Amino acid sequence: MSDRSEALSVCVAGLGVMGGYHLRVVDSLPGVELVAVVEPNPERRQSALELYPRAPSFRRIEEALAATQFD
Repeated sequence: MSDRSEALSVCVAGLGVMGGYHLRVVDSLPGVELVAVVEPNPERRQSALELYPRAPSFRRIEEALAATQFD
């Protein structure tokens, strides 16, 4: 097993049923940091921002790749 001292940086792309599940799981895991959310639907994107305000949200994956770094 790796001995990482840094958190694993994660981007969740797509906030359908499974994406919402992934957000909750990623947010609950120790040693994992949610650093970006990608969703083209503005209402879903806004909901994610309200629940996870420290993770910036983006409409397209290209925007997230340009603005953040994740593993």
